[in-house]
Amino acid sequence: MTQTEARIYEVLGQRGKEFKALSCAVTVMEKLLLEEKRSIYDIRVTKQVYPEVAKQMGDRQANITRNIERAARRCWDLKENKIKELVIGDPFEDLHSPKDIILYLAVYAHFGIPYYEALRKFPDCFG
Repeated sequence: MTQTEARIYEVLGQRGKEFKALSCAVTVMEKLLLEEKRSIYDIRVTKQVYPEVAKQMGDRQANITRNIERAARRCWDLKENKIKELVIGDPFEDLHSPKDIILYLAVYAHFGIPYYEALRKFPDCFG
């Protein structure tokens, strides 16, 4: 289990193929954002993240997309307050799409601090 997976499971407490796909998507997002230094505004989950996850998991992109969307919805429904406090760092933030939770989890997994705190501490990392 990677450090990214460990941090995600620590927050979500969930396992299974849907959460494995979400974890893989978070790893891909982390790589694009923090290793390849792409701007958060230039990353397209449907064109860059989901195809890579499908390739890594050996599944069709449609199945991966559905699994990630389900996992994102479930983890938001089950852990909303914990995610807002621990991962996002803003109790008023509402999740709008799976890309949001993938982004927030990627930043949390990489830095070990909430998204908004990472934005303040490391603004150059987010384009």
